[in-house]
Amino acid sequence: MIKLDNSKNNLSQNFVILITFFLTIFLLNNEHIKHFVWQLPNLFMDFKQGVAWLKCHSLGFDIYNNIEPCYHQRMNYGKIWLLFPYNEISEKFYSFYFPYLLIFLSIFLIQKILNPTNTFEYFLFFLCIFNPSTILLFERANLDLLIFVLLILIIKNKINFINWILYFFLSFLKIYPVVILINFFLEDKNRSLKKLFIYGFVFCFVSFCYLFFNFEEYIFIIESAGDGKPGYHFLYSLNSLAKIIKYIFGINYILLLVLTYSLFIFLFIKIYQFFLKEKILLKQSFFTNEYIKLFLVSGYISAFLFFTVSNYFYKEIFLISLIPYFINNMKITKNKIFKLILNLILFRYIFLFIYSYFNVNDGLAVINNQRIFSNVFLTVISIKGLIDFIFMSVVSSFLIYETKNIFDFYLTKYKS
Repeated sequence: MIKLDNSKNNLSQNFVILITFFLTIFLLNNEHIKHFVWQLPNLFMDFKQGVAWLKCHSLGFDIYNNIEPCYHQRMNYGKIWLLFPYNEISEKFYSFYFPYLLIFLSIFLIQKILNPTNTFEYFLFFLCIFNPSTILLFERANLDLLIFVLLILIIKNKINFINWILYFFLSFLKIYPVVILINFFLEDKNRSLKKLFIYGFVFCFVSFCYLFFNFEEYIFIIESAGDGKPGYHFLYSLNSLAKIIKYIFGINYILLLVLTYSLFIFLFIKIYQFFLKEKILLKQSFFTNEYIKLFLVSGYISAFLFFTVSNYFYKEIFLISLIPYFINNMKITKNKIFKLILNLILFRYIFLFIYSYFNVNDGLAVINNQRIFSNVFLTVISIKGLIDFIFMSVVSSFLIYETKNIFDFYLTKYKS
């Protein structure tokens, strides 16, 4: 009977995945999503730009230093991207089939990590897929989608050598995925200090050698990291509130940034202290608990992106990987705090529809070369910025706790 129940459950889950995938395809090919995301003339334009760079490189163009006729801008991916083979047959696969494959894998993996079992969790699952930020990522097929898929596969994969290759690939593909290296310390509970040092030294040595021979290209990537940053629209960043306050009141932006960052640090430390006082935090093994691993890796990526640069909000895809951690803790502790956090996540996803609608449909006036935003638009983006501020403060407080557990484990292990 147990096997039969499990087979029925797996069948129903696979059915949900397929239906979700086909609905996603339908939406991406439907013009009605233009009311919530900025649709480009063609699907998967971001990924097609990466394919264009592969094509130009195969034709012998310098894709870092010159703007050639076969692409729109200089390449801002790491040179390791050029390891992908290119020919006319692969171009169609990269431009059409591969983005759909990434979308399917992302839906499949989101379903697997959330593993919804009740109405609330299924509703949350569908919101994770069909909210405007995820749909925008699917529509553009930005490279963040590939990074998201590989991140989850790394956590689920138990063959460390394969993970090390992926660490190397992702770290030199874009800048921010280097944060994923924290998973190196979550792989093997029994790894000796000697092995930890040797593996770490070899990885760093190979990385520095690769960086040395490709130094100019990666300097360009760092210098161009700010190109194409969002202004006030579709923004996921700690500096969003500072931007809005500067626009409304004309206060010095640098001063506002200092105040915003200081308040953020103060808030998440206070939240951390409150959680400790209320004893809602549980010590669990981060070596065997997949939810903690996902939370740590995705949490640090999300915090790094949120804290350092202005991002288009499709980078919020990494926040999805945090949800299983809160669901698991809610089920174990029965504490209302986790239910409150999940309700905040739910509210945030629902509010994204309002936020995205006004991002697309609220007209932008320009007077004397200055952008003029409506009061409704300013109100909506302010609420979004405040929700992000609060939510990431909560996430950061849990990151402190779980990181402290890692330090405590290694200090105890290698001190004895």
